[in-house]
Amino acid sequence: MFIRTAMSLLVVGMSLSACTITAGKDAGSGAAPNSPPQSPAEQAARDNKSGPDMVAWANVPSDFNPDIKTSTFSVVGIQKIELSIFSSGNVQVNYLPNLDPAAATIKSFTVHKNSGSFGSIELNPKGSVLEVESIGEYACSIETSNGAITKLDGLCVVHTEINLPDTAQVEVYYTT
Repeated sequence: MFIRTAMSLLVVGMSLSACTITAGKDAGSGAAPNSPPQSPAEQAARDNKSGPDMVAWANVPSDFNPDIKTSTFSVVGIQKIELSIFSSGNVQVNYLPNLDPAAATIKSFTVHKNSGSFGSIELNPKGSVLEVESIGEYACSIETSNGAITKLDGLCVVHTEINLPDTAQVEVYYTT
């Protein structure tokens, strides 16, 4: 059975409660000169920091099976990305230096306990618009307090991150 999330368009820049926008961040201070850049979420996890509604990723216990699923896609000719994905609503868009100017990534930070299925992420280019959709079943019951998971049943996407090259002129919209 395929379930697609209902859609109501929110402009990322106008709904900061739904998304955090970070521009021009890289690995941050203390990174080794030749190490790959860390995303702001990975940097925050390393520093044990979390924002509103963000699970402190570095503190997720192994019995919650933390996992990061990454998809890479081309942004050549793309002016707009429409996200309709399984998520907690915590979506972060990063414009990062030192990325391939033709490519971008989407990272889904997931946790699960008992049972759960992520499904898949489908990329549908339509002219200058790239539709990014979650396909499959999604059942999540989660409770958090101060960045820590206190109760979990099913599979939950606790954070989603879109990493674009800092030269990209791409608008990102999150739909729920």
